[in-house]
Amino acid sequence: MPEIPLIADPSHICGNREAIAQVSQTALNLAMQGLIVECHINPDAAMSDAFQQLTPETFSTIVSELKFRKPDGNGVNGEHILEVLRSEIDMADTALLEALKRRMEIATRIGYYKKDHNMTILQIDRWQMLLDNRLKQANILGLDDQVVKDIFQILHNRSINIQDKVLNKPV
Repeated sequence: MPEIPLIADPSHICGNREAIAQVSQTALNLAMQGLIVECHINPDAAMSDAFQQLTPETFSTIVSELKFRKPDGNGVNGEHILEVLRSEIDMADTALLEALKRRMEIATRIGYYKKDHNMTILQIDRWQMLLDNRLKQANILGLDDQVVKDIFQILHNRSINIQDKVLNKPV
């Protein structure tokens, strides 16, 4: 089966010309095989999409500054290093999955405790304390706040779902 090329449309993704170079480079870094970029001799006079069009000169400059990379790099024989690093990622992912499994098992036990003691699932003060604590830990570890917040929001939502099933489970 022939390979279907992936093509990005930075002009429409951005909606403005200022970010086209950055979005184009990101698209190429993500293995896009082509770009659609709107150009016009006088972009401000274009009858449609004027804000996202480039002059041919600006387009030429952007293209000349783009870095075109290959999935296999420059053919440098460093794949062993990449394999070792990917193996480390695999081990970290396995540890992460085991930690997630343990966390969900604990959430289930908390659900039974709350059911036995007629408690609500959501404990807003505990949630806020947990989130604040995890964000402080993330800062110490140099992790991105928003990523950590998103991950813990997902975990918290899943814990709520697990506990809801426990509380609503017939005796």
